[in-house]
Amino acid sequence: MRRPRVSFGIIAFCVLICLWQTMVGMISSTSSSTTSTPNKNKADTIQDIMTKSSGIKSNADYQKMKKEPKQKVNKIELIQTGYLHLIDINTRHSHHQPFNNDPDSPPYSIEGTFCHLEWSKHKKDPSAVPMFKYLQKESPACHGTMTNVDLYTAVTEARLYDNDRQNTNSIKSLSPKGFVFHESRCGSTLVANSLAAFDPAKNRVYSESGPPVAAAHAYDDSYEKESIQLLQDVIYLMGRTDDLKEDNLFFKIQSIASKSIGVFRKGTCVRMFEYSSLPL
Repeated sequence: MRRPRVSFGIIAFCVLICLWQTMVGMISSTSSSTTSTPNKNKADTIQDIMTKSSGIKSNADYQKMKKEPKQKVNKIELIQTGYLHLIDINTRHSHHQPFNNDPDSPPYSIEGTFCHLEWSKHKKDPSAVPMFKYLQKESPACHGTMTNVDLYTAVTEARLYDNDRQNTNSIKSLSPKGFVFHESRCGSTLVANSLAAFDPAKNRVYSESGPPVAAAHAYDDSYEKESIQLLQDVIYLMGRTDDLKEDNLFFKIQSIASKSIGVFRKGTCVRMFEYSSLPL
């Protein structure tokens, strides 16, 4: 079988991008190594986030809130206002079916995990946090603000908040502009980093985040409508931003989910597929 030809121009472009990212990384490392003053803002991150939400004045209040069911509404407020981001969903139900086609009941019973992410780290230097898991690790407030919420409740309340005209100047939900599907070792991370670096202010790029893949793998032919809604709700929540400069949303999907392209086509509009027959 004849192998696909890769043009010299494409290879040269990728090499130039790699060199450019290397130079940026070296300059960034040099700048950070010559700075003797430690970052003092990390300890204040959680405090700053919490004071922006009514009823939460400190991290201690937040931890107390998590233990008191009557204060659960504050979690929803943090999701509505865009301070908490969806980082994971739990679709592994060993004792019951997560989907429900009863019109009087929620279409699915799945829990979502949320925390505060510092997207500025990815925008400043995508190569320093090239994967979503690294962004979580490098976001100091993520661990302290991590909380679990019923996913359907979260997305329903988020949509109600977004549809209120009073909130249009504080938050919006981005529709995905493209999905990068790939096989391992083909340069997909380079593509994702390039998308983020070309226009950091306007572009948000999720590089191998868990929720979309988990939603796609949970797809059940017997509950097609509910399965598709789950994927759409996950994408909606992950596209919400309180940074009104952002206009473009991209997802780089894990290679294991390449077999689920059909599910993504049903639930969203896939506009991008990156492929290379040669390892980079």
